[in-house]
Amino acid sequence: MSVYWTAVRSVVSVRCLTSAALLSTILVGAFGVSTALTQPLTVEELQRYSSDQLLILARNAADDNRCQDFEAIKAQLFNRWYTRGQTIGDPAGAWRKLEDEGCPRRAASADLRQFGMVVGGGATWVDIPQVKGGTQFDPISGTEIPIAKSANALSGGGGNFFATIPTNQNTLWGDYFYINAAGSQFDGNGNGSVPIGGNNVAFTYLFPNPISASTGIFAGATGQQVRIGSEGYLIDVSLGLKGVTPLPGPPGAPGSPFIQPFDLHTTVGFRYRNFDLSHTIDQQSLFFPDLHSQIGLDQNSNFFGAQFGVGLLSRPPGPQGGFVGGIHAFVAPGVLSTSLTANQVSHCGPCGVQSPEFDVSLQRGFNDSRFSVIVGGSVHLGYQFNSNVGVFVKGTVEHMTDVPFFQVPTTPAEQPIFIDHGAVTNASAMAGLRVAFDTNAFQTVP
Repeated sequence: MSVYWTAVRSVVSVRCLTSAALLSTILVGAFGVSTALTQPLTVEELQRYSSDQLLILARNAADDNRCQDFEAIKAQLFNRWYTRGQTIGDPAGAWRKLEDEGCPRRAASADLRQFGMVVGGGATWVDIPQVKGGTQFDPISGTEIPIAKSANALSGGGGNFFATIPTNQNTLWGDYFYINAAGSQFDGNGNGSVPIGGNNVAFTYLFPNPISASTGIFAGATGQQVRIGSEGYLIDVSLGLKGVTPLPGPPGAPGSPFIQPFDLHTTVGFRYRNFDLSHTIDQQSLFFPDLHSQIGLDQNSNFFGAQFGVGLLSRPPGPQGGFVGGIHAFVAPGVLSTSLTANQVSHCGPCGVQSPEFDVSLQRGFNDSRFSVIVGGSVHLGYQFNSNVGVFVKGTVEHMTDVPFFQVPTTPAEQPIFIDHGAVTNASAMAGLRVAFDTNAFQTVP
């Protein structure tokens, strides 16, 4: 054995000899011995080698299925590079790379890394700028004020699909190509009324009647009921490249299922969003059944931009079961193009058939394009059962700037209807399933 160990020390000191097969060839050719050890490595033997030499020995042990030696070498490196939870060595996360490769050694080629997929669904909330409807005269201030406003927090449901596909690392930056697709639908209602005999009310036009130049219909204290229904949907697609970098540092506390190593995830890609929103404002006189108005507001936006993201993922080392958690943040600057249409149909039976206010139909369209930014973040927690299957819950918040919305006039001074700009914030809470399709470790699942 003394001849064998002298040979090993001589060979591993040559940095270019990192292959177990090459080491075996040299040893057999020069000394007539095999690389298969008849006895496990001892702590005293390991202390003779430099850290670089131990890394070579560890990989050779993994290639040869000598897992007891592999774990002993890892422990020796851990003791050298970490003390009281502080990193004092571990260049380029070498210990974590050993941990991820495992024993028997898992190949690190792109062809053998995992294809990962996430499917989930849950609840969605969207906060939007409000629109107003109906007109009443406030006797205290002497001004015209709206009777109702739309709901600013709409709710609904949605789903999410996320997949990662290993890239050819020889030609592309990043470890994976990723695609994320999400969709949600939401709605809400706003209501308001003025009773008969209450404040004076009016039916204000979107813009003056082109025939009569009238700004609307004054109805006195005849009461008015206003209902504003809002509904819409969001479709989001992002795709690009994703890099995964193991962070240097020890794994979690021994035996702890909650504290695990971390990976740094970085993404660079493209973001598309289709945002559709509509409001219907129904106004009905409480005294005259044939005095009513309906306003329809429709807008459809398309966002195109680049997206940059960064996140941390904590998961058990190797294929073992345990808790998985992470945070992710992103920013997507781009261009938001929106087409908007407003129309109003008003009927005033009490005005008489000959009146230009008897039936009024108004319509106006807008187009808006401007710079916008979507920023957001997510937090998720899950549990992996093995290297292929896990479950998760996830919360996400996103904020989009400079979204156009309608300013509906409720006084003649506010006519004609025009477009203002505000922010839209959407949030979701989802649960789902994570699946991976090869024998690599669960850490490659997004």
